[in-house]
Amino acid sequence: MILRPIQQKYTNLQQIIKSYKSVIIGFSGGVDSTLLAKVAYDTLDNRSLAVIGISPSYPKREEKEAIQLAETIGIPYITIATHEMDIEEYRRNQGERCYYCKRELYGLLQKVKEKYDFNEIIDGTHLSDLGGHRPGFRATEELNIKKPFIEASFTKEDIRTLAHELSLPNWDKPAFACLSSRFPTGTNINTEALLMVEQGEQVLYDLGFRQFRLRFHQDIARIQLLEEDFTKLFKHQVRITLTNKLKEIGFSFVTLDLIEYKKESTSIESCNLQTHNDFILTGYALYDTNSS
Repeated sequence: MILRPIQQKYTNLQQIIKSYKSVIIGFSGGVDSTLLAKVAYDTLDNRSLAVIGISPSYPKREEKEAIQLAETIGIPYITIATHEMDIEEYRRNQGERCYYCKRELYGLLQKVKEKYDFNEIIDGTHLSDLGGHRPGFRATEELNIKKPFIEASFTKEDIRTLAHELSLPNWDKPAFACLSSRFPTGTNINTEALLMVEQGEQVLYDLGFRQFRLRFHQDIARIQLLEEDFTKLFKHQVRITLTNKLKEIGFSFVTLDLIEYKKESTSIESCNLQTHNDFILTGYALYDTNSS
């Protein structure tokens, strides 16, 4: 049984989704879209479809987890290849990158909607996402993407609470933003650099870290961790393993940002406004991967 006070919001969410008749969900495997897919499938059954967008900015690990989650929920799903990397404005990364990404993704979902005769496309935007610089939100508004969490007055905390009550396995999964968010504004994005970031973050994951970012600064990898993980990183074997593996990937230097990574910060970082000067001023510990 769902506990109050989330029960009323949950009921409202079900009614809102039911009113759509049939829906396509832009599905990333994060807690927001997972809860949305769960409620949509429970409410509409096979009149719901999860669509997973595949691109170089979406790690293979996340893709695999998203597919597993869709199968766990039971919702029908498909994967589609997105082509934001073909868009010059996206690659130039001048502050509106998320706009072009969302236009690409949801433009493709519009075609899926028409092909399979679905009524609406929905996404997991919620009240905690609102405010600040959000060009991706503008793109979804232009394309008339429905936002049932906003209609039902859900915050991020509400989403995690309900996901926990419904026993979703990723209810406490750390927030994730696409790999392109690891590049400072003004730094061109290319598939080779995205692969370096993906492989570098996989190294961190394999070393046991769960909340982190690897920021790309050409031949420098700037790592952001929770402050509680600093000590673990400074263990000799962890440090040497990390630096050696990042050197193999193609980085010359590995740095630790002395400003800790902030939890649930993707609403800001998803349309990354940091500059190279921010990197210089925050302070960092530097390791030369050519040394022992």
